[in-house]
Amino acid sequence: MSSSRVQMNFFAWLDDELRDGLASDVTAVNFDISEVADGFVVSMIAANAYDPDDGDWASSAVVFRTKRSFRELTYELLGTTEWQQGEMWCAKLVVAYLESTNSILCRFPVSVGFVDGTLRSVWPGS
Repeated sequence: MSSSRVQMNFFAWLDDELRDGLASDVTAVNFDISEVADGFVVSMIAANAYDPDDGDWASSAVVFRTKRSFRELTYELLGTTEWQQGEMWCAKLVVAYLESTNSILCRFPVSVGFVDGTLRSVWPGS
Protein backbone atom coordinates (compact mmCIF):
# COMPACT_ATOMS: atom_id res chain seq x y z
CA MET A 1 0.00 0.00 0.00
CA SER A 2 1.37 3.43 -0.91
CA SER A 3 1.91 6.23 1.58
CA SER A 4 -0.63 8.44 -0.22
CA ARG A 5 -3.24 5.67 0.12
CA VAL A 6 -2.43 5.35 3.84
CA GLN A 7 -2.86 9.12 4.26
CA MET A 8 -6.19 9.04 2.44
CA ASN A 9 -7.36 6.14 4.63
CA PHE A 10 -6.17 7.91 7.79
CA PHE A 11 -8.14 11.05 6.87
CA ALA A 12 -11.25 8.96 6.17
CA TRP A 13 -10.86 7.05 9.47
CA LEU A 14 -10.52 10.25 11.46
CA ASP A 15 -13.41 11.98 9.68
CA ASP A 16 -15.60 8.98 10.44
CA GLU A 17 -14.56 8.85 14.09
CA LEU A 18 -15.25 12.58 14.51
CA ARG A 19 -18.59 12.53 12.72
CA ASP A 20 -20.54 13.05 15.96
CA GLY A 21 -18.17 15.74 17.26
CA LEU A 22 -16.46 15.99 20.62
CA ALA A 23 -17.65 16.82 24.10
CA SER A 24 -17.85 20.53 24.89
CA ASP A 25 -15.30 20.23 27.71
CA VAL A 26 -12.45 18.89 25.52
CA THR A 27 -9.25 20.91 25.90
CA ALA A 28 -6.65 18.75 24.13
CA VAL A 29 -6.24 15.71 21.89
CA ASN A 30 -3.69 12.91 21.78
CA PHE A 31 -3.06 10.18 19.24
CA ASP A 32 -2.10 7.06 21.19
CA ILE A 33 0.23 4.65 19.42
CA SER A 34 0.49 0.98 20.35
CA GLU A 35 2.76 -1.68 18.91
CA VAL A 36 1.17 -4.88 17.60
CA ALA A 37 2.55 -7.99 15.89
CA ASP A 38 2.82 -6.45 12.40
CA GLY A 39 3.28 -2.74 13.12
CA PHE A 40 1.57 0.08 14.95
CA VAL A 41 -2.05 1.02 15.64
CA VAL A 42 -3.34 4.49 16.39
CA SER A 43 -6.34 5.63 18.41
CA MET A 44 -7.34 9.13 19.35
CA ILE A 45 -8.34 10.38 22.77
CA ALA A 46 -9.67 13.75 23.83
CA ALA A 47 -9.23 15.02 27.36
CA ASN A 48 -10.72 17.79 29.48
CA ALA A 49 -7.39 18.62 31.11
CA TYR A 50 -4.10 19.59 29.51
CA ASP A 51 -0.68 20.48 30.87
CA PRO A 52 1.96 21.25 28.23
CA ASP A 53 4.69 20.64 30.81
CA ASP A 54 3.44 17.14 31.63
CA GLY A 55 4.63 14.57 29.07
CA ASP A 56 1.91 12.19 30.26
CA TRP A 57 -1.09 14.55 30.46
CA ALA A 58 -3.32 12.32 28.33
CA SER A 59 -3.36 9.44 30.81
CA SER A 60 -6.11 11.08 32.86
CA ALA A 61 -9.25 13.10 32.19
CA VAL A 62 -10.20 11.22 29.00
CA VAL A 63 -13.67 12.17 27.78
CA PHE A 64 -13.55 10.65 24.28
CA ARG A 65 -11.83 7.67 22.65
CA THR A 66 -12.17 6.52 19.06
CA LYS A 67 -14.32 3.43 18.58
CA ARG A 68 -11.88 1.87 16.12
CA SER A 69 -8.11 2.03 15.76
CA PHE A 70 -6.22 2.92 12.62
CA ARG A 71 -4.21 -0.20 11.71
CA GLU A 72 -2.31 0.59 8.51
CA LEU A 73 1.12 1.57 9.89
CA THR A 74 2.66 -1.82 9.22
CA TYR A 75 6.32 -2.69 9.46
CA GLU A 76 6.18 -3.48 5.77
CA LEU A 77 4.97 0.04 4.91
CA LEU A 78 7.48 1.70 7.24
CA GLY A 79 10.35 -0.51 6.14
CA THR A 80 11.42 -0.93 9.75
CA THR A 81 10.29 -2.20 13.14
CA GLU A 82 11.69 0.79 15.05
CA TRP A 83 9.15 2.57 17.25
CA GLN A 84 10.58 5.99 16.38
CA GLN A 85 9.51 5.49 12.76
CA GLY A 86 5.99 4.55 13.85
CA GLU A 87 5.77 7.70 15.93
CA MET A 88 7.17 9.84 13.10
CA TRP A 89 4.64 8.45 10.61
CA CYS A 90 1.78 9.03 13.02
CA ALA A 91 2.90 12.63 13.61
CA LYS A 92 3.15 13.26 9.86
CA LEU A 93 -0.34 11.89 9.25
CA VAL A 94 -1.84 13.96 12.07
CA VAL A 95 -0.16 17.20 10.96
CA ALA A 96 -1.13 16.59 7.32
CA TYR A 97 -4.73 16.10 8.43
CA LEU A 98 -4.76 19.27 10.52
CA GLU A 99 -3.13 21.35 7.78
CA SER A 100 -5.55 20.15 5.10
CA THR A 101 -8.87 20.36 6.91
CA ASN A 102 -10.94 22.73 8.95
CA SER A 103 -11.46 20.00 11.53
CA ILE A 104 -12.66 20.63 15.05
CA LEU A 105 -9.27 19.24 16.13
CA CYS A 106 -7.51 22.37 14.82
CA ARG A 107 -8.81 24.26 17.87
CA PHE A 108 -6.92 22.12 20.39
CA PRO A 109 -3.34 21.32 21.32
CA VAL A 110 -2.58 17.94 19.71
CA SER A 111 0.11 15.44 20.60
CA VAL A 112 1.20 11.97 19.55
CA GLY A 113 2.95 9.28 21.52
CA PHE A 114 3.06 5.71 22.66
CA VAL A 115 0.56 4.74 25.32
CA ASP A 116 3.34 4.17 27.86
CA GLY A 117 5.70 6.89 26.63
CA THR A 118 6.24 10.63 26.59
CA LEU A 119 3.86 12.61 24.41
CA ARG A 120 5.15 14.89 21.65
CA SER A 121 3.27 18.08 20.81
CA VAL A 122 2.54 18.43 17.08
CA TRP A 123 -0.14 21.16 17.04
CA PRO A 124 -0.32 24.04 17.19
CA GLY A 125 2.97 24.07 15.33
CA SER A 126 5.78 22.51 17.28
